Amino acid sequence: ESVALEEVESTEESDTLEVMELPEEPKQSKQSSVKDTKRRVVTEALTEQQKATFSYFMPVKGMEKQLSKAITEAKRHFEEDETSCSGNIMIQGEQGCGKTTLATSLIKVLQQETGHPSDKIGKIHASALNKKDVGVLYKKVAGGCLIIEQAGDLSRNAAVTLGLLLETDKEKTL
Repeated sequence: ESVALEEVESTEESDTLEVMELPEEPKQSKQSSVKDTKRRVVTEALTEQQKATFSYFMPVKGMEKQLSKAITEAKRHFEEDETSCSGNIMIQGEQGCGKTTLATSLIKVLQQETGHPSDKIGKIHASALNKKDVGVLYKKVAGGCLIIEQAGDLSRNAAVTLGLLLETDKEKTL
């Protein structure tokens, strides 16, 4: 399943913010062609409290819809998925547009709604993560949330290790 949320633009042309879920591996049909694995997701409207939490982002066209989808899918992940391999969220945008603020707001809302992720929240720049033992660091935030700044700068080794950890993690790390 891959739910790509549309790109939205803020009122300023230079600030672009995109919220999307990381795709799962495509499923193969018997004829070795990629099968469409999209499913319809029924999203809940944001509550007034959630709108207040995301007040900085609410003026962005389409943001409320994207946040509703992201929260709905993350809640489904915590309820249904066996590992942390799916249900993760990637936030992209220009420097200074509020990506980390959005991530921490999403975490707060999910904690209020589901009790997940736990209070173990780590934030690290990809270049720093590349120099660390990814497994040791991951254990420190297991069941919580790991925010990776500039994730595109992850080394191949760190990205592969992180992927393997997500595949086997049953603690619902986000």
